[in-house]
Amino acid sequence: MKKEVIAKVAEKKTITPKKNVKEVVEEKNVKVEVEQKKKDEEKAEIKETKSKKKKLCKMVKKEFLKDDFEKFKSLVDDSKWICKKCGRTANEMESLCKPISIK
Repeated sequence: MKKEVIAKVAEKKTITPKKNVKEVVEEKNVKVEVEQKKKDEEKAEIKETKSKKKKLCKMVKKEFLKDDFEKFKSLVDDSKWICKKCGRTANEMESLCKPISIK
C-alpha cells in the first residue's frame, strides 16, 4: 500500500528530490551570472544611447571635423550657444559641455 501511494505521488511530481549543497550553489551562481549579464546589457544600452548624443567638444577632438565636415557645419552654422569650457559654438545647447546662450 505504501509503495503504491509513493509511486502515485512520485508520478504526479509532488515530491521533489533533495538537492545537495553543490547543486544549490551552482543554481545560485547561474542566477547571479544571468542577473549580471542583464545588468551589463543595460549598461551597454545606456552607454550606446549616451554615445549617440556626444558633445561637440569631444567629437572635434576625435577628428570629427576632418571626417564629416558637412555635419560639423550643420551643427554650428547658426550658433546660439558657446561652451564656457573650450569656446566652441553650436546651434543646440545639447551639443556643448558647458553651454551659455550668446543671443
